[in-house]
Amino acid sequence: MKQLFSFLILFSLCLSLAACASGSGSETKAPITPPGAISVNRPDTVLMNTESFKVTDKMVAYSLKELYLAFCEKLAESGLRPEDMGIVAGTSLKDQECLIDSSAKTWLDYFANQAEYSFMEQLVLCEAAAEAGISLGDEELAIIDARIEKLAADAAGNGKTTAGHVAEIYGTSVNTGDIREAMELSLLAEKYLRHAADSADVTAAAINRFYTVNSDAIDTVDYLVYVFTAEEADYAQELAEQKSAEDFLTYVRHHVTGVRGLSEVDFKEIRDEHVVCENVHRGEGGDSADFAFSAAAGDVNVASDKYGSVTVTYVTRAKSPNEATDADGNALWMTEARAMIEAEYVKSATEAAAKKYPVTVDRQNFYSIDIKG
Repeated sequence: MKQLFSFLILFSLCLSLAACASGSGSETKAPITPPGAISVNRPDTVLMNTESFKVTDKMVAYSLKELYLAFCEKLAESGLRPEDMGIVAGTSLKDQECLIDSSAKTWLDYFANQAEYSFMEQLVLCEAAAEAGISLGDEELAIIDARIEKLAADAAGNGKTTAGHVAEIYGTSVNTGDIREAMELSLLAEKYLRHAADSADVTAAAINRFYTVNSDAIDTVDYLVYVFTAEEADYAQELAEQKSAEDFLTYVRHHVTGVRGLSEVDFKEIRDEHVVCENVHRGEGGDSADFAFSAAAGDVNVASDKYGSVTVTYVTRAKSPNEATDADGNALWMTEARAMIEAEYVKSATEAAAKKYPVTVDRQNFYSIDIKG
């Protein structure tokens, strides 16, 4: 069950763009015009569209299968299989109850909900990209070509035609042209979002403003903490009288090895896992962290609980921005601040596009396209 919950948390992070996980960013000054699409039910069916861009049933079929395959990969990373989620291999997903989302009656609904949301977002972002003069470049086209070439190579390696290989994965209605169109749409949307992120104000002044507003999330503290049992409570005051972090740790080492009779290895384990607390965010470390956030470096707190245990906390660093750095020596909190500022610009750009460009959706036919587990 723990594995399942971990998997669901991980998978929830990548739903929005998972439908086009095989591609990324692009530009197009001219509208993307998909080739004639052959639906499961009838030919050339447009299921979603804005003024200049559209999504066909074959693009949806491709997207649904990509979502399902991404879902299976996430399951495998957590040591799970589709069968563990109640999915029967080779059986229509529209006939199988979804076990992880109460808003989706069937597994097909679950993936179709994601595909619909993703395509709606991509359509409006592509309209915004076209208006901004953003178009597909050589880099994006190379990504698409590489994807198609990979499918062809895989087909040849298995003694199949490319068309047959694609049909086997995505259904007989889907061809490489549909995959190309779906990737163009997603890459263009992604490229516009990169454009929005690049326009973000990430100057030092902006980062400082961000810190002022979000200091509670950015600030961390460092402290040492040691807990005495009720029988050991008399030692607590001696520890509280230590004048430095080094003296504090020396006393703890003496207590662990001398009073409790444990080994040096035990002391190091206790020290590393329980005594030394670094870069603790507000709300993460219980009463000791709460004290540290209100104290200065060198301050000590002695607290007893109802069972007679006594906790001694020594603050080694008062609240300040997280000191952790990346491999290049950049403060992680500043990197996170830049990312969050950019994310706000991306969110605003997406919301503005959604308000500006209406999307027409044929939901009845969109949700009638089926795939098998």
